Amino acid sequence: MVSGLSFAAYLVGAGRSYGYDESVTVGAFVSTPSLLDPFRRQIVFNNHPLFSFLEHLVWSAGGRSESWLRVLPALSGAATVGLCARWLARRHGVAAAVCGATVLAANPLFAEASRTVRGYSLVALCAVATRE
Repeated sequence: MVSGLSFAAYLVGAGRSYGYDESVTVGAFVSTPSLLDPFRRQIVFNNHPLFSFLEHLVWSAGGRSESWLRVLPALSGAATVGLCARWLARRHGVAAAVCGATVLAANPLFAEASRTVRGYSLVALCAVATRE
């Protein structure tokens, strides 16, 4: 439930234009001819290979708009909130899970990272999943 609410909140305004880093990620690693391009090159520090590969799959399946490319980061952010809530509930109870998940989901930096076409929310998901 917490994940679903977070996902819905993170998709608000999903159709807006890309920022600079997002546009470099999409242009150089996602909307390229080869599925292996995210693993072949680096532009400054602007590539998260796994994220770019997964976004390339979305692009290849026909999800070429800003809204479609923001689904994966929003899903990763929402899954992070859900895993955090689950972990907290098992260790500290439901009240701690609700408080912790709310603080994480409403954190402005985390919310912004879960709305951008970059790999930050996927990295957060992987970090939280290692605690499970």
